[in-house]
Amino acid sequence: MHQIMVTIQGQRCSPDVGLIRRLLSEHPDWGRSRLSVALCELWDWRAANGQLKDMACRSLLLRLERAGAIRLPPRQHRAANWQLVGESTGRSRNDRQRRLRVPRKAVYLYPLSQRLRQYLCDDT
Repeated sequence: MHQIMVTIQGQRCSPDVGLIRRLLSEHPDWGRSRLSVALCELWDWRAANGQLKDMACRSLLLRLERAGAIRLPPRQHRAANWQLVGESTGRSRNDRQRRLRVPRKAVYLYPLSQRLRQYLCDDT
């Protein structure tokens, strides 16, 4: 497998994609933030003040995902009272011939009524 070169904060680097894939498979419950913190600790990737370069690592992970090198877990931000109702089909509005491959996304609804599921599932 060829190495991937990316530029993060003006520095060229070649991240260990195998390590990232291994962490993703060993810890499927980890979110993107937890993964980036673990990678920063393993790589000892710190700013001059000693803090982990967490946001730079997340940027690196997103670039690797866009390049097709890794598949990140879905974002886990969940706002209060929003309910997961399903997943998108993985299509885009510009995909009339069904050729584009876009990631599936979770679909959440904010219930304006306590009987949300009744309204959605009503067959009448």
